[in-house]
Amino acid sequence: MTRYDDNTEREQWEIDADTWDRYYYEMEVGKFIQYHAGRNMELKKVQLLKGGYAQQDEELTRRTEEAGRKGLLTWERHDEIWTVQMMFSGVRRDGSETPVIVLADVNLAAGSENLDRAVNRAGILASIVSEEVIPAVICESISPERKRETEEKGVTVIVAKRKRPPPQY
Repeated sequence: MTRYDDNTEREQWEIDADTWDRYYYEMEVGKFIQYHAGRNMELKKVQLLKGGYAQQDEELTRRTEEAGRKGLLTWERHDEIWTVQMMFSGVRRDGSETPVIVLADVNLAAGSENLDRAVNRAGILASIVSEEVIPAVICESISPERKRETEEKGVTVIVAKRKRPPPQY
């Protein structure tokens, strides 16, 4: 509890530095997702569906909830989809105009667990939507060993360097 000038006590919301750093990184990546998706994934018409500054996409929410009601998707698997840090849609630039949905695990450094989560979530969503679903990891750095693992698992990696350090709070 913190005592304020008006002599009242209230709980103060505190966040540790590492959590703030990851949160700020996710916000920054969300602002520049069109650039990153266009450059790294050859996508155009990119629209942020979840993460960064975006609210959860209503149409996709409706589709996943409908799949849950029909028994095509358990509520645990539904929740697994929506715990993803970032989700965006786009269209391939290769002339095919194929619509895609990208589910991205966002972290400062990519780990094995990030890759596994990305593959798992993409598989769940792919079972209920008609669009191509791409698992991805967005990170600031990735080791050569992890890079090989992404190729084996079919995970797209977007290395997004920070534009500026997080503000002090």
